[in-house]
Amino acid sequence: AIPVVDLMLKNMNGKGSILALTYHTGEVCRNREQVMDEMAAKYPDIKVTKNEVRIPGYFEDGAQYANAWLASHPAGAENLAIWGCWDDPAIGAIGSLRAQNRTDVMVYGINGNAQALENIKNGFMTATAWQDSYTEGYNMTKMVEEITAAGKSWTPKAAEVPAVLVTKDTVADFLTKHPDAIQ
Repeated sequence: AIPVVDLMLKNMNGKGSILALTYHTGEVCRNREQVMDEMAAKYPDIKVTKNEVRIPGYFEDGAQYANAWLASHPAGAENLAIWGCWDDPAIGAIGSLRAQNRTDVMVYGINGNAQALENIKNGFMTATAWQDSYTEGYNMTKMVEEITAAGKSWTPKAAEVPAVLVTKDTVADFLTKHPDAIQ
């Protein structure tokens, strides 16, 4: 979450409004939201509005919450951003932005799914953090060997795989290196 939130806050120049599409049932989304909260707290002139999306229904919720939020945030009044704790709710919000011809709102997600990458490529999404699921899975299977060897003495730990920040400036190069990411 850090690279996406960092870019979003920088792009907002310290002021404006964010619509955060959250999902408290998922631990990963709760953790990402906590990171966003901590980072945004350093910017008192940025107001964050949160809406909880459902599963199933995250595309629809993203669109519905964006419609309501946009009604009270007119174009050109301030810096505006929509942040999804994963890509799909943000992609739902993009549908509302496109229907209203709103090009003044930056959109951010996390996971780097194929739809998000296409939306970045086509200029509708600002950034995502691509998660390298293959390497995550590989590292997890390697840890099974370590866990088995250690037995009861094994201490749980995280084996982080850094996310890759993808923006309009990097998407073409990213897709050259990771062509399967868009399929």
